[in-house]
Amino acid sequence: MKPSPSSRRHPLFAHPSSVAVSLALLAAVLAGFPTAAKAHPASVQTFDRITYTEPQGFEPAPMGASNHVSFRRVDPASWILFSIYAGRVRSRHLGAEFKFDWNDLNNASGIAAPASVARKVAQGIDAREGGVYVPNVGYVDLVEVDVGDRVVAIIIECGSEDQFRSYQRIIGPFLDNLVVQSGPKYEPDATGAGAPPVSPPGANPTPATTREVDYVNDGFVWKGADGLEHVPALTTVASGSGFPATIPGVWQDDRQQFTLELAEDGTYASVWGAGNSSGTLLIRESGRWKADGTKLALSPQSASRYTRNYRDYHGGETAAVDCGGPRIYEVTTLVLEYRWNNALSRTDGIEIKGPPAPWYYTGGGNFSIVLRRTGDRRAK
Repeated sequence: MKPSPSSRRHPLFAHPSSVAVSLALLAAVLAGFPTAAKAHPASVQTFDRITYTEPQGFEPAPMGASNHVSFRRVDPASWILFSIYAGRVRSRHLGAEFKFDWNDLNNASGIAAPASVARKVAQGIDAREGGVYVPNVGYVDLVEVDVGDRVVAIIIECGSEDQFRSYQRIIGPFLDNLVVQSGPKYEPDATGAGAPPVSPPGANPTPATTREVDYVNDGFVWKGADGLEHVPALTTVASGSGFPATIPGVWQDDRQQFTLELAEDGTYASVWGAGNSSGTLLIRESGRWKADGTKLALSPQSASRYTRNYRDYHGGETAAVDCGGPRIYEVTTLVLEYRWNNALSRTDGIEIKGPPAPWYYTGGGNFSIVLRRTGDRRAK
């Protein structure tokens, strides 16, 4: 089962079961507004570590959660909505934090994180910004702001990209006039926990990888008329020892929420997620991989654990965890069959067996998992 939705998730992406529901959510956000914005004067407000000037003509948008503030404006042929989220502990470079927050806040949209670019806000504060059109919602822009030991996500939404451009006369001054209460400077892995081993003098060090991967929503899991997500059952129809002809790619077990990317450059990244009504857990690992006959060798370099308690509106916490030493797995190539959209389909798969990572509890001491190649679907 997929991890429960985080309470940081943006309300316009609250897992709608249909386009009609999605549009209804948007209508609810804008409900009660006249066709032209009211002439409310600009006002200075503070939320968490951000002091901002709510532009003239905007009104608060009640969103039903205490972990963010939102304010909006509706004009005769356009609209704009700002949302500022409470800061969360920073644990990686700003570009990776941008991707994490996009996936955390916008997960239900099924839209991958857009490319982000470096920019400055406020008094020369570092930030990353990127946006993309999300069907049934509008143009969504995320600004990830560096506040030292934490990051703050600001989401700006408009009806279209053209509207987003036309509102730059409001957006630009709003971001330029932010006042940021910065904490201690972020120091990556300052304690050395989770850092790769130091090479001895004279050796050629292998650079540490910063690769990350997230759960791939490629349509394999489908949503039924009951509004629940359904994971198709996989049946092995053919198998053989060793690897398929093409090894690099993203492999996934949708039931266990385990995703493994084996990149062409020899680096790998994995993420395992779990969740319930109380919170969410994500464990990430990265390092280098090598195929040796029928065996997969993983040499982990770092691992981290992200925990999120839904009662804590300030966001989750990330800490380094033990990733252990090199691990060797036996690999079997599979052809997997499943029923999707009332038709039989097939996809490539692999089964890996071997020792579990220190952070993975199996109960029996052994690790065995079947992974499908993501994005690969073909008729029987």
